[in-house]
Amino acid sequence: MESLVEKLFNESLIYDACDKFGIGIIEFVKLGDFENYVFEIKTESQSYILRLTHSTHRVEEQVLAELEWINYLQAAGVKTPRAFHSIQNNLTEQLAVEDSYFTACLFEKAKGHKVNRKDPAIWNNTTFFNWGKLIGKMHALTKAYDSSLSKVKRPHWDEDDLLEFEQYIPAEGNNLVIKNSHHHLEKISLLPKNRNNYGLIHTDLHAGNFFVDNEDIIAFDFDDCSYQWFASDIAIPLYYSVLPIQSTEERHAFASDFLKCFLDGYRTENSLDPQWILLIPDFMKLREMVLYSVLHKKLTPTELAEPGMQRWVRELKQNIEQAKTIVNIDFSLYS
Repeated sequence: MESLVEKLFNESLIYDACDKFGIGIIEFVKLGDFENYVFEIKTESQSYILRLTHSTHRVEEQVLAELEWINYLQAAGVKTPRAFHSIQNNLTEQLAVEDSYFTACLFEKAKGHKVNRKDPAIWNNTTFFNWGKLIGKMHALTKAYDSSLSKVKRPHWDEDDLLEFEQYIPAEGNNLVIKNSHHHLEKISLLPKNRNNYGLIHTDLHAGNFFVDNEDIIAFDFDDCSYQWFASDIAIPLYYSVLPIQSTEERHAFASDFLKCFLDGYRTENSLDPQWILLIPDFMKLREMVLYSVLHKKLTPTELAEPGMQRWVRELKQNIEQAKTIVNIDFSLYS
């Protein structure tokens, strides 16, 4: 979290938010604080997930647009925790801090458990198939989603401040990174858009953003949802699934197996023109550029210099400078 926001946050905001949603808090546990403050709220009867979003990250209307889409998907059968209304029957509540505010929203706690990559009972072809099936269902549903009633729509992909590379990436030593990133943005921006390939999508459904409940995939963390090409929602799970694998050969072998299972599941729910499968590498490259930007935005120089982080940042930099893709497989085999 940026230092400015950290200075504004205090624990009283948690209690204020719970009061507005009418829940009696017994204790809370912080779950995350990278882009939002996320807490598990424990009451006498059940647990909830409370999220506090500072206005420098999202304005309240953008959060509301996210929650309306989540509840639309949930009502249509997508496995995702629903968002609750407050005492005043609002999905969001504003908590003022100095000349800014936090937006509070409350979710039911997702069923199931975290994905453990080392557990073959979870990290297997069945999960990959169901993962793809879930995203395919979301894409099929988003084609029919009418966001015209929302005060503010979710942003389009090119409205992301992280694409303003010069704002966050130091110029010194990164000239080629910035140049190649802008060139890639121009390439992506020329892609065609229609309801069958572009719409409101999750954008970040990697294995850290869902739980597994038997064979159900329970999706959460829609904070980054935006209007993008559907192919990006396929590229992101592939990207993060191969990222921890160090061996290039093992990465490629895993990517081949993963993508087949994932797309088999996806195609049970939604049809996507095969040409978009060939563009998955371009969306993985775009994600690396966004990651390079967000790491420089969120982390201090000391944090960036930590050994594990330093290796990752170095790999991102090299891939962007050399226009490399994290995996080099024949995507035409899956189109």
